[in-house]
Amino acid sequence: MKRLINLTPSRGGRWLLGGLPFALLAILYIVQSNQRLLDNPNDRLLPSFAAMGESFSRLATEVNVRTGDLPLWPAC
Repeated sequence: MKRLINLTPSRGGRWLLGGLPFALLAILYIVQSNQRLLDNPNDRLLPSFAAMGESFSRLATEVNVRTGDLPLWPAC
């Protein structure tokens, strides 16, 4: 009988175990963000993923009026 500490996970198991902390953090963020946004819809500390996506899209596609550059990718 093998001890648990001596078991080597398969390739898929390694991917699963490697991604598990990131998935747990994402779930924790979503739950906490939704709770804060229920209490205060204007909360900017933990924005929703939709708000982050909208901000990223705006920064990547809309030209800044003052500089004339895209804020995410300024001309070098």
